[in-house]
Amino acid sequence: MFWYRQYPGKELQLMFYSAAAGNVNEEGAADGFTSTRPSGSNFKLESRNLCEVADYPTDFRCLSQFAEQGVKLQCHVEGASTPRMFWYRQDPGKGLQLMFYCYHQSSRSRGVGGRVHRQATE
Repeated sequence: MFWYRQYPGKELQLMFYSAAAGNVNEEGAADGFTSTRPSGSNFKLESRNLCEVADYPTDFRCLSQFAEQGVKLQCHVEGASTPRMFWYRQDPGKGLQLMFYCYHQSSRSRGVGGRVHRQATE
């Protein structure tokens, strides 16, 4: 399993990779992020504040993961004045596709493939 990031107009950068549970390798592009793999199907990527680790602080971040099986991505936001979240996917050789976005309690799913589930917590 792999975690990559991509800044606008830049190439994909490998952040972390893992061949097995409990084994995570960090690459040079991982600054500001941590990753753990507690089980074979759970490969977590965490950041305390994306704005603090961003080289491009005014642009949205894109996170992606390549796997042959399904993956569960979770995002928890605290203290934001505008709690907006956007989830994108990027298939090899294609551009970014918006999968899902939400503003406060409303949400909308786009039909680009893959399942999206949103659970609101207050």
